[in-house]
Amino acid sequence: MMRGMVKDEWMMKNEMLNDEMKKGDMKKDERRRGDLKKGMMERHLLIRDAGVSTALGTVLLLVIVVIVAALACVAVFSAADAGNTYTPVVFFSASANEHALYHAGGEALSIDDIRIFSGSRDITAKTLIYGEPWSVWKTGDLLDAGEGNPASSLTIVYKNGDILY
Repeated sequence: MMRGMVKDEWMMKNEMLNDEMKKGDMKKDERRRGDLKKGMMERHLLIRDAGVSTALGTVLLLVIVVIVAALACVAVFSAADAGNTYTPVVFFSASANEHALYHAGGEALSIDDIRIFSGSRDITAKTLIYGEPWSVWKTGDLLDAGEGNPASSLTIVYKNGDILY
C-alpha cells in the first residue's frame, strides 16, 4: 500500500509538472505572438518612414541648392556694381576775394568726371587750377571757382550723380 501511494503521488506531481509546462508553453506562445506583432509593427513603421525620409531629404537638398544659387547671384551682381560706388573726398574753402576748392584726397578727378555748379549755372569750364585751365584735379590742388560765385551756391557733382559738395 505504501508503494501504491508513492506511485500515486509521483503521478500527481508529474501531472502538475505537465500542466505547468503547458501553461508555460502557452505563455511562450503568447510572448512569441506578441513579439511577432511587435516586429511586424516595427517593420511597418520602418517601411513607412523610409518613404518620408527620402522625400524629406529631396526637399532639403532642393532648398540648399536654391539658397546656394541665390547667394551666388547676390555675390556676382553686387561685385559688378562695386566699381561705381567710390566717391572721392573734396573739401571746400573760401577766402575773402575768391572761392577755392581744395581736393583733400581720393582719386584724381578728370574735368570730364565732375561738374561744378554755382546755383544752377555750370561753371566747370571757367574754373582754374593755379590760374590756368585744367584737365585733371589731383590731391592737394586748389581749384579757383572765380569771383561772383558765392560759397553758399557752389555744388560739385561727380559723374555717378553723387554730390561731393
